[in-house]
Amino acid sequence: MEKSLAKYVFVGVDTHKEDHTACTTNPWHKILGTCRVTNDSAFFGKFLDEVTNTIPKGLIPAFGLEDTDGLGRPLAQFLIQSKQMVKEVNPAKVDRERDESCHPDKSDPQYAFCISKVLVDEFFSLPDARAYYLKKLAEGKTKKQAITCLKRRLCDIICAMMRDRSEYVMPQPKDYSVFLTADPAINRSLRKNYKTYNPRTLSS
Repeated sequence: MEKSLAKYVFVGVDTHKEDHTACTTNPWHKILGTCRVTNDSAFFGKFLDEVTNTIPKGLIPAFGLEDTDGLGRPLAQFLIQSKQMVKEVNPAKVDRERDESCHPDKSDPQYAFCISKVLVDEFFSLPDARAYYLKKLAEGKTKKQAITCLKRRLCDIICAMMRDRSEYVMPQPKDYSVFLTADPAINRSLRKNYKTYNPRTLSS
């Protein structure tokens, strides 16, 4: 296991229309706690406090959600606004993990645990939640307006890369709340054509 995983705890969140179930584990898949939160922004602060209370001092929470654009979007928005790390977890990978487990049931806590396991095992390859897009929605933009802002930001990135003849560099976690994390397919395309780009050179 990579040493850098040891500084994190992993919070898998099974999202639903009415409420969400979270399971917090360490890098060795030991469950540190589970909790449930109503899918209402008024309860998200209490949820974050409850999760934080299960985390050993000095460790960083990393949240994994299956659905950051649909049922999980309000929670993803809140977490990003609260400067938390949020990863998008592919449901197919979670289903495969559940099917291969000793207890392949579909209970919410067990499914949240499977999300947490995928989050641990594929932490460095999972895409980050679309922070810039979600941030604009949280600011009151419509989806169409948020996408327009996203297009402008991508143009800024590409122009900066062409100007500096550099490649795209993924932002560090502290940048998630203010900077776009592009789709992995876009990243691969950009890397083929350009060479070192520092996202901190762009204004937010």
